[in-house]
Amino acid sequence: MCSSDLFKVGEGLVGEAAALRRGLFIDGGTTALALDTGVGVLHPQTLFSLPLVHRENLLGVLTGASHASLGSRERAWLEQTAAGVAVGLHAVRQFHELKELSRQLNDRSRKIEAQNRELERASRLKRSEEHTSELQSLAYLVCRLLLEKKK
Repeated sequence: MCSSDLFKVGEGLVGEAAALRRGLFIDGGTTALALDTGVGVLHPQTLFSLPLVHRENLLGVLTGASHASLGSRERAWLEQTAAGVAVGLHAVRQFHELKELSRQLNDRSRKIEAQNRELERASRLKRSEEHTSELQSLAYLVCRLLLEKKK
């Protein structure tokens, strides 16, 4: 997305729909509205911008144009579609957030497993050292007993 694709809230049709949090429809005559597509100029009958809002969070604005005038039925359908798109965007966002949390959890789990392996190794080493120390103490006692018997 380049900076020219960004709109400030309240700026133009897109920004105004975002600020008001409701759909805006602009009707024009055959030449009143002009939409430059880059390959030609279209003269739509209606321009619209519909905020994509989910649980009071603005996720974006859906903007379009129609060659025919849009009646109340078509406008209501577009607004319902925008609400559905907002739910879908929210679900995608949640999916990506959950995916990231899952990745972080897996990373932490691997670190904990590595720490547990290291602790187990240290514990075995300590037990081995304790065992060696016990054997050394036992050997020392046996040597002392043998030396005392010789006397």
